[in-house]
Amino acid sequence: MRCLTLANALAEAGYKIRFACAEGTIETVPMLGRSGFDIITLADPLHSRDLLGRLEAGVDVVVFDHYGIGAEYERALRAHAKSILVIDDLANRLHDCDILVDQTFGRNAIDYAGLVPGKAAVLAGAQYAMLRPEFAAAREATLDRRAAANRVHRILISMGLTDLEGITSQVLDAVLAAETSAAIDVVLGQCAPGIPDILALAERNPNIAVHIDSTDMCTLMSNADIA
Repeated sequence: MRCLTLANALAEAGYKIRFACAEGTIETVPMLGRSGFDIITLADPLHSRDLLGRLEAGVDVVVFDHYGIGAEYERALRAHAKSILVIDDLANRLHDCDILVDQTFGRNAIDYAGLVPGKAAVLAGAQYAMLRPEFAAAREATLDRRAAANRVHRILISMGLTDLEGITSQVLDAVLAAETSAAIDVVLGQCAPGIPDILALAERNPNIAVHIDSTDMCTLMSNADIA
């Protein structure tokens, strides 16, 4: 989603956008399929030769957002791109890039010392969060509503579209164990394996609403008192 947000901003600035993705990405992130951007499906996304064989010459910017890709892969794209931008949030491997963005809360540029070239710009911290414009538009009214609230009315649980290791069910069980009277919104991607169990739980608990592949996260987050 962060790449799609960045792509929309770049498209508005006049750039032509192409996505290069692993097989199955469109099923996991349906909004990408509906975006209208050109999409290249890579059979071997962790090896640069697959992308190099399908990349146009003279690309302005190549954006990498993949935990399995590091400096070796990025370096292979140097002859084909004017700039290389990396999105990361682990600070655990070498990168060969011109710009690195890590939007993690509390992250500092010093965390990437020795991991990026000396001349690379490191944009670190939540002030660089890649959020769609509607989030900024909703911010003031949302903060005013929360300031006036005298209790928790609504809880949002969103642990990622793929719900790694079924963590959503564990968090949901903990919230239910707290015996709260708050409404609970649960967000999942359509490929999350835990969907049947969570839907069954929602049938037994009328205060739970399950949102699969939600297209309005802004409203869900704005309405929440705790996330």
